[in-house]
This record gives sequence, structure tokens and C-alpha cells, in this order.
Amino acid sequence: MGGGIPLKKNVKRILWIVVIIVVFAFGLYSYLQPLHASLLEVNPRAIERGFTESGKLIPSVEQDLFSPNAGKVLTILAEQGEQVAAGDPLIEMDTKEINLQLAQLEGQLTSVRGQESIALRQPSSSHAQQQLLAIRQAEILLDTARMDFERFEELYGAGAISQKSFEDAQRGFLEAKNLLLQQKLAMDILNEQPLSGTEQQFTGLVESLQAQISLLEYQKNQCTILAPFNGIVREVHVKEGAVLAPGTPLLTIFQPEKYRIEVFLLSGDIEHIQPGMPVSITYEGSIKDHFFDGRVSAIAPAAVEIVSALGLVEQRVKVSVELLGDTGILRPGYEMDVKLVTHREKEKLAVPKVALFVENKEDFLWVVRDGRAVIQQVMKGMETDESVVIEEGLQHGDLVIRNPRMDGLAEGKRVVAQ
Repeated sequence: MGGGIPLKKNVKRILWIVVIIVVFAFGLYSYLQPLHASLLEVNPRAIERGFTESGKLIPSVEQDLFSPNAGKVLTILAEQGEQVAAGDPLIEMDTKEINLQLAQLEGQLTSVRGQESIALRQPSSSHAQQQLLAIRQAEILLDTARMDFERFEELYGAGAISQKSFEDAQRGFLEAKNLLLQQKLAMDILNEQPLSGTEQQFTGLVESLQAQISLLEYQKNQCTILAPFNGIVREVHVKEGAVLAPGTPLLTIFQPEKYRIEVFLLSGDIEHIQPGMPVSITYEGSIKDHFFDGRVSAIAPAAVEIVSALGLVEQRVKVSVELLGDTGILRPGYEMDVKLVTHREKEKLAVPKVALFVENKEDFLWVVRDGRAVIQQVMKGMETDESVVIEEGLQHGDLVIRNPRMDGLAEGKRVVAQ
């Protein structure tokens, strides 16, 4: 009975030894098995740092047309989306009121010219001759009246005629004298020159009326709104029959051949942007993305305040980007993504940021050399959103383990590409 207990202890000891051997064997097997990892072969390449902002597509040539004066919209001759040629009539305004004003001014001009003709006319030779004959006739009448008066005066003094007869002769003599004076005065008036300044006065009146007529004719010509260039009507802002004030927007026309993108950049990013700088542009279509080249064409001289989608007030600067190449699929108002590269370096060794890990404020990578994992200390350089340049610690052709936290990774561990 007593010999059974040591036997059981030996069996347990043997079982534990077997378990330990199996675990050790499994661990040794696992250690000797190579680790399958995602590897990156590091080769020199260009690396860029920049940012992407959303912008709006705007025609490079676009013009708003306005009502030149007050009036009623008579006819709209162009529709939204219609293609028009330079000089095509787009809108006709009512000219009835202008025509009435023109008729009134032209009547005034005719009247003023008639008054000028009367005031400045010169006497004709026939008028002068006629007036001379009238003077001579008045002189004859005066001589006759004088002789009658002298004769009647003697008779009256002798008491041969009545006082009334004497007074009648006296009155006839005075009337003859007045008639002669009137005829001579008429001759003086006939020969008299116009008052100084009369001609200038009429000239000023005529020029003033002509200027008013010219202004109305100019306004009348502007009542037909013409297309300023070949293009497409983007939008019509008025309806037929509307009564407009001067300066009311009528329609917008644009040229579809060239576009630009207006993008607003943070004031802190604008120092890296220069006119002529190349950019990459993406339009997200419903089926696939479309890519375009472009360049910075203009930078606004001042920043403006813009409220972001998060409700933050930001200082941003408007930057205009010119699109290059075929833009036939685009339409005004599209949202476009603009990538601006602020820094570019060539022939650099770069790795994904996720491949780095930090120990004691130093940067390290797992690399594979001679088939085994090795920890390599490195010195970082320029960084982008996803990658980082390695200035020291790597060589052309080194294999870097992408995931430094994968299970089973240890220094000296055999590693094969996944």
C-alpha cells in the first residue's frame, strides 16, 4: 500500500516535464518560424508637402448686364442656357416715353431756330427802298401841311376863318411832322443791328436742346441690350413687363472656354503661395474623379473674414487658380478640390509615419537585414500628412516593416514578406 504514493508523484512529475517540453518545443518552433510582415523597400523618390482646399468654379470671362435707365421690359429675346453671338439682341426696353421726350425737344428746337431767324434777320433792299419812299411821301405831306398851316394862320389873324379851322390846320401840320418822324424811326429800326449777345443767346439755346436730344437718342439706343461677346446666358434676372430702375441686373452671360477656381486659403498658408505656382485639381464626378492641371493666377491683396463649417471666424485670402487643358465637362458653380504643394524635395528616402515608433524621445524603425528584424535608430526630416523623410539611419534598398507593433516582432526574428 505504501509504495503507491511515490508512483503517483512520479507520474505527475513526468506529466509536468512532458508539458514543459511541449511548451518549449512549441515556443522554439514558433521562434524558429519566420514572421510574415508587410515590408516596404525604401528607394529615393520625390516627396511633397502641401494641403488641399475646396474652391468654386467660376468662368474667367463673365459679365452682368444692367438696365441703363429706368423703363419697362418690352421683350426678352434670350433664355437661360442659350448660346448667343456678340451683338445679338438679348432684351428690348420700351422706348415710348423717350420718343415723346424727343418729339417735345425737337419741337422746342424748331421754335428757337424760328425766333433766332426773326431776331437776327437783315433788311432786304426792297424793304429799304419801300421805307425811303414812305419817308419821301411823309416829307411831301409835311410840306403841304406846313404851307396850309401858314396860310390858315394869316387868314385867322385877319379874322377870315374860324378858330376851329385854324386848329384843324395846326393839328394836320403836327400830324404830318409826327408821321415823318415815325417813318424815319422805322428806317432806323430796319437798319439797326441785333443787340449784343443775341446771337450767342440763341446759339446756347440750340446747343442745349441738341445736347438733350443726343442724350435721349443715346438712351434710346441703349434700350436694346446686346450681347457683349460670344457666350452662354447663365441667368435671366427679370421678366417681361417689369418696370425697372436704372442699374437693375438684367442677365448674366459667360464664355465657357476658360474657367478659374476661387479658393480661400488661411492667412497662415498664404505665405507659401506664389503666382504661377502649379496646382493639382480634382472634380469628384458621379462615376469617376476627373483630374486637371492648373496654376495660381492671382492672390487677393487683403484677407476677409469667413465663418467655417464649424462656426469659427477665420482670416482667409482669396486665391484665383486658372484651369489648363480641356474643361468641357465642367459647369460654373462646381465644387473643386485644389491641392497646393508648398514644399518639394527630390531623391529622398521616406517611410510611412505609422512605421516609426519612439523610445526615450528617439525615433526608430524596424528594418529587415539578412532576413531578420533589426531596430534602427533614425533622424527624421520633412514630414507630410502620411510620410516622413529619413535623413539618417536608412540606405537605398532597406526593407522597413510597416507595422512596428505586430505580434511576435522581436529583434533577431526571421521575417519574410507577407
